[in-house]
Amino acid sequence: MFETLDGSWSGNSRSMAKYASKRDGVSYQLNIGNLWSAEELEAIGFRVKAPEPAPPQPSIEEQMATAKEGLINTIKQEAGRRIVAIIPEWKQRNLTAQAAQLAEKGRANWTVEELATWDAGQAIWDQVAAIRATSDALELALDAMTLEQMREFDTTADEHWV
Repeated sequence: MFETLDGSWSGNSRSMAKYASKRDGVSYQLNIGNLWSAEELEAIGFRVKAPEPAPPQPSIEEQMATAKEGLINTIKQEAGRRIVAIIPEWKQRNLTAQAAQLAEKGRANWTVEELATWDAGQAIWDQVAAIRATSDALELALDAMTLEQMREFDTTADEHWV
């Protein structure tokens, strides 16, 4: 990369040749083929732009924190995906509304059909609770992992969820 001595312009060698051609009123073809030494560049008003320093490498602690944060998010996403596969969101809302209605009625006043409905809903919520408990356990297990183990951890693997 090149830049003008006053820092008002920077670009690659092709754009530098075009810029200099327009500025100096000479053909672009004359400029593009030239290879300039540092002295020649300075004489025509340019210098080689110093490369940007590479950003510092994050520490192992920072890398682990970033990896853990990313895995926690993917664990939560996988748990959510598995929960919705068992009970879609619309059905979750319906079961919640149904439970509120039954609670208002009072368990002693439930019909046999309402008791069966409650039991079926409870069986589904038990599956959801198991997924949430597994999600929590997986998140806690990250604390004992090395960075390499975190990088290789597949949150979608069924072996973690059964």
